[in-house]
Parts: sequence; structure tokens; C-alpha cells
Amino acid sequence: MPAWFDEGVAVIVSDDNRYLNAGTTPAERCVRDSESSLPSSPAEWGPRAGKDRMIYADAACRVLRWMETHGGRDGLLKAIDAASDGDTLDLQ
Repeated sequence: MPAWFDEGVAVIVSDDNRYLNAGTTPAERCVRDSESSLPSSPAEWGPRAGKDRMIYADAACRVLRWMETHGGRDGLLKAIDAASDGDTLDLQ
């Protein structure tokens, strides 16, 4: 699982209002929605997050948008289960 996906899920689960707005749709919840690439490895994530804490908002928004097209919360839980079984996440 890419670091950005893991960190984005953590922000969503914690409902951290530094990185998420109130609301129900990604458009409402996203504080910042960057199209830039997000770090896949923890080794890349740490330095980038140290320079720009709002990368957590970007990751959360990316995961929210992914959830919107992959079955919402249920789709996320299925994907996490599949990843724990060794399957590759479809992040498209």
C-alpha cells in the first residue's frame, strides 16, 4: 500500500479537521486537492511531510476521491482486506 494512501486513510479515520472540512462528499471535505504526485514510500513521505504538512490533506482528498468511485467505506474496507491478503490495490 502506498504511503500516501495509508496516510490519507489515517486522516479520514481520525476525521482530523486540520486536513478535512465537514461534509459528506469529497468536494465538501477536501481542504486542498493537489494534482501533484504523492510519495509512495515512507522514506519519501517523511521528508515531504516535514516540509509541507498539508500533504496530509492532499492524501486524504485523493483517498476520498478514490472511495467515491470504488464503493465508499465498504469498498475501502474490501481493498484493505485484499491488500492484507497480498493483492495489489487498484488506485486508478
